[in-house]
Amino acid sequence: LLCINHSASVTCVKPSCNSALLVNSSSGLHARWAPYYIRNVRVGTHTPVFKVLQDAGVPMDPENGQTLENANTWVIHFPVKSPEGAMTRNDRTALEQCDFWLQNKVNYTEHNPSVTITYQQDEVLDIIRWIWEHQDKIGGMAFLPAFDAQYDQMPYMEIDQEEYKKFADAFPEIDFSKIYRYEEEDLTTAAQEFACMAGGCDM
Repeated sequence: LLCINHSASVTCVKPSCNSALLVNSSSGLHARWAPYYIRNVRVGTHTPVFKVLQDAGVPMDPENGQTLENANTWVIHFPVKSPEGAMTRNDRTALEQCDFWLQNKVNYTEHNPSVTITYQQDEVLDIIRWIWEHQDKIGGMAFLPAFDAQYDQMPYMEIDQEEYKKFADAFPEIDFSKIYRYEEEDLTTAAQEFACMAGGCDM
């Protein structure tokens, strides 16, 4: 009718990344990180969302390498409790995660669904073998060590129930209806740019 070619990618795995937070869902193909965890979200100071969060007094720190004085990106810390009985990253082996990715890649999406596979040290050889056997289908996969590896401001940080309760009780109310006060211009770029390029994604 509109004389527009059919899209090559008509399927996707959603919700993903930050959009999963809006509906309290795990992200894309991933299981929940843990029963209780901190979700760290990066927000630019130029965005109206940042100003609303700042006014609400949510806990935040400057992005690594930036200071309180010059930070143009801040890491916001949200406490998250997984739904009762939710699958977490420790409920599946690395190979089970890989097979689940492959199942979606082959039977559902027409592109490479992205996924981060968490693995234990003793699973490395199995992963290498799996990659070799499926090298003709590989794309969109990243691997993250789960054996107590720590990085500053990781997207997810596991906490226990007591820490969650303390964090959640102190977390302020956020009134997103106030966002219009800070919208001086149209900052929507989704229709103008790719969502994720060069290691960065729009929020």
